[in-house]
Amino acid sequence: MRYRKYITWAESFAEVNRMAKKHAYEMKITNELFPREDGELWVNWIGLSQENRDKVYKQCYDTNTNKVG
Repeated sequence: MRYRKYITWAESFAEVNRMAKKHAYEMKITNELFPREDGELWVNWIGLSQENRDKVYKQCYDTNTNKVG
């Protein structure tokens, strides 16, 4: 019989924290690379082209040139 691996509340909150920090970092880089004309900040990638999303990923996570934020 196989048992499911459950994570603790502490592990769950730690994972959510990591994901929130990752999102905040990606949005910071997005706003640096692609400032909006109306002065608003990007809060998600709705309206950002796939090419520009790829540029953000490359800027954030390209281990050859950058360190992960």
